[in-house]
Amino acid sequence: MNLMVPLSLGAAFGFFGAIPIAGPISALVLRYGLKHQYKKGRALGFGAGLAEAMYVLLAFLGFELLFKSIPFFEQILGLLAGLILVSLGVYFIRAKPARWEEPATKPKEKGKGAFLLGFGVSIVNPTLLATWTTLITSLHGFSLFVYSPISGSFFALGVWFGTGLWFALMLHLIRQNHARFKQDWIKRIMTGVGILLVLLGGAALRKIVL
Repeated sequence: MNLMVPLSLGAAFGFFGAIPIAGPISALVLRYGLKHQYKKGRALGFGAGLAEAMYVLLAFLGFELLFKSIPFFEQILGLLAGLILVSLGVYFIRAKPARWEEPATKPKEKGKGAFLLGFGVSIVNPTLLATWTTLITSLHGFSLFVYSPISGSFFALGVWFGTGLWFALMLHLIRQNHARFKQDWIKRIMTGVGILLVLLGGAALRKIVL
């Protein structure tokens, strides 16, 4: 069995799937980048990638049945996801824009908290399981590799790496192009992202309540 195929495919899907900037993880990584906290941003990205990888593995193992068998499990996760999105949105709207001047002394960064934050924000998003289940089911029709727990594990590992790689690249691009950003632009970007997150969270909560 050539395990490089599922590993490579997982990395590709993880990388390109993380590119849309409308999500809370991208917004948080952007915030870390604007504050020159690149290590925390990378840790958060890989934490989110780990959560996605776990959903990928669950999708391979057919654990969508677990969600259907436990009453209100998906609703509870949806409620948590909605509350987190709204809270993050309010935080971004109220936050002061980070300044671009490089600090005189590089502050010490601990990535553990950011890693757990990224993991927590993504793991309460039950739509990831549905998304990856649909994708994996579609891939199955192309017979690109033999489906098994081992190949699924390598695919999930690739997703983790690809997702984290995109956010690391995103932080690198922010760092290289910081001179092009102006303070009023930064504030507008953060406010716009915040409003979008509040709307997404409100829609998720409305879906659960109604």
